[in-house]
Amino acid sequence: MAKIEEMLNKVYEELSRELNDETIYCQGKNGVKTIVLFDEPDLIPGEKARYRIGTLTILILRDGVPFLSVDVIPTAPTPPKVIAGLLPVHMITRSMVINRMEKNSIKFDLDELTNKLKLLIVVPDQSEGIKEVQFGDLDEKFRGVINLRSEHSNIQDFAITPIENLISSLNKLLENLD
Repeated sequence: MAKIEEMLNKVYEELSRELNDETIYCQGKNGVKTIVLFDEPDLIPGEKARYRIGTLTILILRDGVPFLSVDVIPTAPTPPKVIAGLLPVHMITRSMVINRMEKNSIKFDLDELTNKLKLLIVVPDQSEGIKEVQFGDLDEKFRGVINLRSEHSNIQDFAITPIENLISSLNKLLENLD
């Protein structure tokens, strides 16, 4: 399932069923072009590119407020280096902009949020069974070296999961939402 469109559709459909009361913005769905991450809250028109640090696959809002970001990685087997890069980028994200076709963009200043975001990193089912065991190990090691409670982090908690465990990982991640 390494095709990004197929994997993205599956993740989007499962999240839509599970979180049917929430607003879900997904790259390439329902008029959303991109969800862009910036490391500054104040974005000056014409100078946004200098603060752009990445993109996001899916952003989920609860009561109009971002609470869960989901990054889908289509590469299998998934290199730990790719996963490792996503976590600090999301931690230092200060604002997100949802670029929509034929509509105005929507900007969220994450520094103004009452609660930090949850991050779910979804990878394809791994062809090597041993690779999936590595995700638990990586999760533990990341938690040991990365301070999510830092004033510089906008991530409250995270999970790394193969797509086959998406819903169980999502439920565990959302257990302690506040």
